[in-house]
Amino acid sequence: MADKPNDLAIVPQTSTDKNYFNVKVVGLKIDQSYSFQFQWILDDGTLSDWSPGYQIATPTEVVPTAPSVVVPATSTGSIPVTLSTFPTNAKRVDIYVIGGEFGAGKVADYFLSAGTKNIAVAGGVYQVSLITVTPSNINGNPTNTFTITVATAGEVIQAPTNPNGFSIDRVLSGIQVNWAGTYANGTFTGFEAIKIYVGNSASFTNGTYREAGVMTGNNVKNTITIPVDGTYLRYDLPVYVHAAAINKSGTLGTVQVNVANSSLGARSAIGSDLADLIITNAKLVDDAVSSAKIATGSITTTKIEDNAITTPKIIANAITSDKIVSLAIISDKIAANAITAGKILAGEIDVTKLAAGTISVNNLEAGNINATSFIRAGAAGGARVEIASSTVGSVLPGLTVYASDGTTQLLRAPLTGGLSITGGGTFSGALSAATGTFGGNITASSGLFSVTNGILTAQAGTIGGWAINSTQLRSNGANQISLNQATPKIALITGATLNGATGLYEGGTEKITIDPISGIVGPIVTDAMGTGPGFSFSPNGAAVIRGTIYASAGVFSGTVSGATITTSRLTSPQGTFSIDTYDNYDQIRWSVGGAVSTLGYVASGMNWNGPGYNSFQMTTAGNTVINSWGNRISLSAGTQQSVSYVSGGAVGQNTFIVNSVASLSVGKYLVSGAGQVGSPSLGSSNVITAINAGTNQITMSNNFTSQASGVYVFKGPTTKDSGGLANLYSSNSPFSLGLRNSVAMSSADATSYGISNGATVNQNSYEFYNGDVVFSY
Repeated sequence: MADKPNDLAIVPQTSTDKNYFNVKVVGLKIDQSYSFQFQWILDDGTLSDWSPGYQIATPTEVVPTAPSVVVPATSTGSIPVTLSTFPTNAKRVDIYVIGGEFGAGKVADYFLSAGTKNIAVAGGVYQVSLITVTPSNINGNPTNTFTITVATAGEVIQAPTNPNGFSIDRVLSGIQVNWAGTYANGTFTGFEAIKIYVGNSASFTNGTYREAGVMTGNNVKNTITIPVDGTYLRYDLPVYVHAAAINKSGTLGTVQVNVANSSLGARSAIGSDLADLIITNAKLVDDAVSSAKIATGSITTTKIEDNAITTPKIIANAITSDKIVSLAIISDKIAANAITAGKILAGEIDVTKLAAGTISVNNLEAGNINATSFIRAGAAGGARVEIASSTVGSVLPGLTVYASDGTTQLLRAPLTGGLSITGGGTFSGALSAATGTFGGNITASSGLFSVTNGILTAQAGTIGGWAINSTQLRSNGANQISLNQATPKIALITGATLNGATGLYEGGTEKITIDPISGIVGPIVTDAMGTGPGFSFSPNGAAVIRGTIYASAGVFSGTVSGATITTSRLTSPQGTFSIDTYDNYDQIRWSVGGAVSTLGYVASGMNWNGPGYNSFQMTTAGNTVINSWGNRISLSAGTQQSVSYVSGGAVGQNTFIVNSVASLSVGKYLVSGAGQVGSPSLGSSNVITAINAGTNQITMSNNFTSQASGVYVFKGPTTKDSGGLANLYSSNSPFSLGLRNSVAMSSADATSYGISNGATVNQNSYEFYNGDVVFSY
């Protein structure tokens, strides 16, 4: 039989199902690791070997949240605590109480289930909180702290009444508030305290007061001292006191406004507040003594211990003459190096304040003569030197040296910068300044530079990036502009190189020059005209430009590149082509074989005249007319129109009324209708001669042979060129003009437009003879 492991606890377990065992192990701790092994007990009592070990970790216990609890604000004789729900997995809920017999805090009672606990206590104010404790004694999160005022059992707590009988005494650095212990309407039971408020206003307005303390004695005289706070209680300024009673239930009575006040507020220290030799170095904090803290005449010899005054104890400008009794300051009262310039207000200490021999070397801080106002050597109004950091009376900020007359400034160096010197002088070494003004003459020791009566003389130099020598003024750079007095000439130069010795750019190529001989001359270029200046303008008015001229406007007179330009015409050298103003219209005119042709605007429209009888015209009326050897095709811009007869007119007349004349115009042909005159041939047409837009009446060129209601069709010219008559050509005969159609046209189509189908019909060619031809397709 296998050995029993020594560190295992044997837990026998039986089961009716020999294949399944449910083992429950109790007494384990949370957040711990445990090892398990298993062993069979056979029917005959023998034991099997132990199984391999198994490691199991128990879970960590969760920290409970704060329980839900109710604690009232007031009670009598006890603290009632109600736990509405007992927390899950809790061992207990502890009740902590602070105050009274529980002192700084103890567990006064605990819950094992939900309910209410009443903890008997004496009258007073208590604080209560609850904490859940887990089975493994882990404390959970505490509840909020509840404050409860408990009245003594059997005590009746009344509403607070209004206290009166207050007064103020001014004390050093504060006020003392006194209460006689009285009430305006009699006392009340359940008294807790009197709250005192201090403020800077006679009204009890938010932001003007603070709670300063409480008085806890009832029906007896109480006092509290309120120190200066700098806002609500200040030195030598009005202060106001407000008060209100509060009972043991926490009920605050009506605030009594301005129950006491003082127009002077807290009191500063005076001589009687200080015992002889009471002020020692140990009694003063650094910077404690200021002018406001010292009453006039309060510092006397008997008030100061020997060596008591040291420099950290006195703030700047604190000591003024009215604070010091005559001859009060003697040497044994001042520690070595105690008095520095910053501690004494300017002009305040004179000989009447100092006993003989008071100031010695030991009483001055070594090397530290300074002042926050000014230092003067000499007497005011006479020859003197003054140094100041700001304007102090007549003393100017900076350094000023005055002449013996007391007003002339021989030297002035303001804090804003600069230096002014009155009178002559000699400077050795370099003199430099960003800006400045010299009055009088300046001469360099070598005589190479001088300024005399405003005239500057120098042999050479550089001013603002410009180099000057005896002959030239040049800008200093690789690209330069120079002015040469010897030539004289102005030149724009490129490619100058730097001379490291002089720091100046020299040499380069002149690109553009201006001089009185050649005028303005540009850089050398090469083009079809040859090699020469790209442009030049000579003093005599001649100009040469090698390149293109661009201008938005301008006037040329003379010859440009072989062509002649006048104020109204540009003519080619041969005279066969011109653009000009002719017959008051702008035209292009040219000649071929001596015949002059024009293309330009005329009164009737755009016109092109070719040689012979060939011409092309687009009229202002929107028509297009093509002439060829005396024949003409007129292409108008109108389209076929159909209108319905309405009334009026008769056989033998040439007028009738239609439903609308909006789309009709004079010159349209009536090609079909009940009262048509003649055939539909375009050569024999009945055209509109007049239109009355007011009555919709139309006047035709011919009378009606018959007339009836119905549709009347008017045709006009068209500019359509797709699928219609596309190509125009002239035949050998001087009396015919051919139109070549881009698609086949039937004989019926040709007949409807008055086109005589000639011998060239197989070529889709149609001929027109004398007379105007108007067609629409």
